[in-house]
Amino acid sequence: MKNGLFSAFVGGITAAALVSALSPAPGSADAGADGYRLAGYGGHLAVYAAAGGAPREVTPIRLELLPGPDAEQLRRGVSVADEAELAALLEDFSL
Repeated sequence: MKNGLFSAFVGGITAAALVSALSPAPGSADAGADGYRLAGYGGHLAVYAAAGGAPREVTPIRLELLPGPDAEQLRRGVSVADEAELAALLEDFSL
């Protein structure tokens, strides 16, 4: 996890900035071609690589504060196709 990014997000970083920070360099082996997955981690919304593993970033968005159906869906995990969809979902859940 990127603790500095987490702190910046708490301070008001936008969803687009979070996505940009999560994006690997073009042409790198970790280019995110397989997308992302949003799921819970320690009660917060976290961004994972679609392939799994540890969270790439844990956001300050608390699952318990989201509407019931959204929180339940995120506890099960939500597949995200690309960075544009990731940014849109993070923006929606941060409101």
